[in-house]
Amino acid sequence: MSEGTGYLTERRLDMSRLCDGENNNKESEPEKKDRLLYRLCDWEDNGYHDSDFYVALWDAAARRIINMEYASTRYGGGKDIEQYPAMAAASEDVRREFKAWAVDAAADMIFAAKEAEHNEPEVVNHGDVLVTVRKTKKKDGSVVETGVRGDVFWSGAYGKFYRKGYNRPGRGNTRVGLRLDDGTRVFVGLSACKRDGDTEPLEDIRARMQENMDNGGFEILPLTSCRAWLSKSYWM
Repeated sequence: MSEGTGYLTERRLDMSRLCDGENNNKESEPEKKDRLLYRLCDWEDNGYHDSDFYVALWDAAARRIINMEYASTRYGGGKDIEQYPAMAAASEDVRREFKAWAVDAAADMIFAAKEAEHNEPEVVNHGDVLVTVRKTKKKDGSVVETGVRGDVFWSGAYGKFYRKGYNRPGRGNTRVGLRLDDGTRVFVGLSACKRDGDTEPLEDIRARMQENMDNGGFEILPLTSCRAWLSKSYWM
C-alpha cells in the first residue's frame, strides 16, 4: 500500500487506541444496537480451512471503529449487518465528524511509522546516511563516539535464518560499515544507529491526508483490523 495514499509500513502498528477488535470488544450485542453505529466496510478473512467475515462499524458516540465478526463458514447463522446504516447514508454532521477523525488517525499512524523507521531502522541500503546514537567500542579497543555520521557501504546480518520468518535479519543482528566524511571506515551495530535528518512534520502529513480525503483517494482499511481484501465499502 503506497505511503502516498496514506499508509506505510513494514511494521505492524498497535491499533488498540483507534479501534476495538472482535476479541477485545467486551460490549454485548444489545448494547451495540442502542448506540449509533454505522457500517464502513466489510471483508472476508480467508483461512486455510474456513472463512470468517467481518464488518467495521463507526461508533459515533465513542468516536472509534469497532471490528465485528458477523459470519463464518465455521458455524451457521450470523449477524445481519444491514441493521447498521451505511456511513454514506448518515447525516452530514456524522460523516463530517468521521472524516475528520479518520484524517487525524491516519496522519498519526504515518507519523508514528516514519518516526520508528527513522529512529530504529530495521533494514538499510548502501548509500543510506546514518548517525550513531550511542558509543560503540571497536575491536581494537577504540570507541566510535555518539553523533558520528557516515554513509553505509556494507551491511551484514549474523545468525541462522529461516524461510518462514523465525530469526529474520533485523536491527538486533545486523552490523553496518559506515564511511565517514573524512574517509574513515568504521563498523558498528545497526542498533547503535538512526537515520540522518528529520522526519516529515505531522502537520504536513495531515494536510496530505486531508487532500486525499477531499479528492476521494483516502484509504480506510488500515484504520480497521482488515488484513484481507475489501468486499464492500459503505462509507463514501
